[in-house]
Amino acid sequence: MAVRVSGGRKRPIFPWKQALFLLLLFDVFHRRIPTTAPLSSYLNGNIIQYLPATITAAIHNSSEGHDNYIDNEDSVDEDSVKNEPMVIRKSDTPASIFHYTNNNGNAFGEARLILSAVLEEYEFVETRFANGRERLAWKQKHQHRNHPWDFFLLPLTETCNGIVFKWLMDDFKGNIIYISGESISDYMPLRMKGGRKFLIGPAMEENTDRVMTLTYLQMTWWGIFRPQLQQNKIDPHALLVEPSNRPQGKKEKKFLIYAASNCVKLRDQAYLALSSIGPASHGGKCKGGRDDGPNRTFVQNGISLSNWHTNVEFYSGFRFCLVMEHVYEQPYVTEKILMAFLGGCVPIYYGSTMVFDVFHPDSFIYYNVSNPSGALARVAHLEHHPEAYQKTMSYPILKNGNATLEKYFNFEGDTLKTKMRHTLKLQGYKFV
Repeated sequence: MAVRVSGGRKRPIFPWKQALFLLLLFDVFHRRIPTTAPLSSYLNGNIIQYLPATITAAIHNSSEGHDNYIDNEDSVDEDSVKNEPMVIRKSDTPASIFHYTNNNGNAFGEARLILSAVLEEYEFVETRFANGRERLAWKQKHQHRNHPWDFFLLPLTETCNGIVFKWLMDDFKGNIIYISGESISDYMPLRMKGGRKFLIGPAMEENTDRVMTLTYLQMTWWGIFRPQLQQNKIDPHALLVEPSNRPQGKKEKKFLIYAASNCVKLRDQAYLALSSIGPASHGGKCKGGRDDGPNRTFVQNGISLSNWHTNVEFYSGFRFCLVMEHVYEQPYVTEKILMAFLGGCVPIYYGSTMVFDVFHPDSFIYYNVSNPSGALARVAHLEHHPEAYQKTMSYPILKNGNATLEKYFNFEGDTLKTKMRHTLKLQGYKFV
């Protein structure tokens, strides 16, 4: 250790790196190592698997270039260790999904239903306390919970109060799952910094291995429309797959409906252009201009933010439904095109081209805002040729039947369930 001469005496210099190392050790052993870590893990060096990602990354980085110190003849076969998942007994250490809000808006309620199907062994636990005394009582009540395999569910655009946030940062040993059904380009880079975080929402998976691409289209199907169909004794899977089960709407239909209250220029322009083909109707605040036109008529629909899903019934009285996203963003797809299909009309859609992998390409019309002439010509042809319109209505909703269903919509099936559990890094655990 280096020394400094001062006043005729030698005093040791305490290097800053040593101070940082001791502070790290204090933080690790004082707060970060879960009490459920087996004693053997402290003795054999395997405690690293229980540490947060930020700490383990630092340890791995610091050890690069020192492999020559390992005795290869006596080393452990890492592949065999990785292939043996940790056994979690639910009776002793129940798996938990903590959540702060009960507001089911902005995909949160739908995501909870999806996670209930995918993570069947997990229990939802409300995390709500306003002061230190309530926090202590809550911790005592749930002291058998809080493990590295647990999750805290949080809407991407929201946060929790200070006392819950302190517990989340200081005491919580698991991972945060952010949920969003909306465009997330402004939030994702900021919120996803650091470890112990996952995102379920309309984001591209190649950005990180901690993202599960899930659109609001998929969320609302599972959380809202599928249960409604089941309640009405309708097979939801057959409706999507079988051409004969595709909804046809009412017998008497008008030309076109445009129901939007978030007025976006590209949608209003499309509505104006389509109204030149026939008498069009609008059911929201947006009407393609300041005033109704000769071919643009307002119709009362009684739709608001609290009952938006009832647009399905409203759409059933029209041959075409203008259901354009407000933005072109991959892979952002909302419930709009799905409601048009369920209502029994031909969707006129603009947005992510992901829809071509989900829906049969002949079952809807893609409106290219940069060159709309093709879409306008097809709408005009179908409107003036009833047999061509009926042919379009005879195509199945999904592109490849059951294969598409399993890829995008069935969260009880192996495809989506396995993918989501793998994204959440649960392949290292076995729940019994």
